[in-house]
Amino acid sequence: MKAMMLALGTNLGDKVGHLRKAIANIGRQFVIKEISRVYRSNPIGYLQQPDFYNLVMLCDPPPYSPLKCLSILQEIEIEMGRIRSIPQGPRIIDIDMLFFGMMKIQTLALTLPHPQWQLRAFTLYPLMELVVYDKIKMNYTIQTLPDRKGLLPVGFI
Repeated sequence: MKAMMLALGTNLGDKVGHLRKAIANIGRQFVIKEISRVYRSNPIGYLQQPDFYNLVMLCDPPPYSPLKCLSILQEIEIEMGRIRSIPQGPRIIDIDMLFFGMMKIQTLALTLPHPQWQLRAFTLYPLMELVVYDKIKMNYTIQTLPDRKGLLPVGFI
């Protein structure tokens, strides 16, 4: 698999609008190939917050390193008003890099594949909709599917 996989989430304000804006901003930097449906999910960790809208997207292999891509994605978050004040707390936008091809990276700034990609229903189930999922399954063993409780498809962007 030669692609970059991203997970997007938002739970403040105009959730669909925030996802659309993030997709547009990502599309200015990377070639987007496929986007899952949007799912509504319950918060995890910090529970005193609104439900999230989540999706997963596939981008063509970027001409940058994973760390440069991470920097670009974090700039998009900042430009959209992301404030990191409460771990796992409310956010206008969250953009996580799930995969960068089949690279395995572990630094202070970035771990690939994302260490929790297969533990989170709001990541795994949207990912299963994408064509590339079969290639991921061939390279990673998914022991147990996460509980879908609280995960509902909302529709397409």
